[in-house]
Amino acid sequence: MDVCNPASPLDGLLILAKSSPSFSNGQMVLCLLIVGITAMLLISTRRRVRQARSSPQAYTREQRSRLREEESVVQDMQELMVQLEDVSRGIQAQLDTKFAKLDSVIADADDRLDRLERMIRRCDGKPALEVTVDDQTPPAPPVVPRDDPDRRLIFELADAGRSAVEIAQQTGQSTGEIELILALRNTATAPAP
Repeated sequence: MDVCNPASPLDGLLILAKSSPSFSNGQMVLCLLIVGITAMLLISTRRRVRQARSSPQAYTREQRSRLREEESVVQDMQELMVQLEDVSRGIQAQLDTKFAKLDSVIADADDRLDRLERMIRRCDGKPALEVTVDDQTPPAPPVVPRDDPDRRLIFELADAGRSAVEIAQQTGQSTGEIELILALRNTATAPAP
């Protein structure tokens, strides 16, 4: 270390303390504490000065960025409100359509009930229709095609009491096909009037 040009005030104090025989260890520690506190105050003062110089600009930048963020949030909220209004209009339109259909169905049901009540009033006092079944003629046996094993299986399952859905699942055909085949069978076996 150069005695004439110390690198820092602390180095200068150390050089002074070593060269002077009148410094005791306690005095040396006290001087070091004073120099350390002075250095810390000097450093913190420099930082404050730097912050004070840059703080209006930094503050302005922070405020601008906050304003931009707030503007983007406000814009996002406005877009969200517009989307919510569109969705609510769509839902309202669907509800209005459903209510109109429901009103139509209710009006149709009321008409049918009125007609049924009129028919019942007209029939009051008149003898009811009598249906007689001739027990002597046995029902015609179901027609089972001999050349089509698929239909034969369908008819056998139907005669066993299976539903069209169960038959369709078991045969791999659609329910509509099964119902059509069974309906055609019934019309073929029905007696002619």
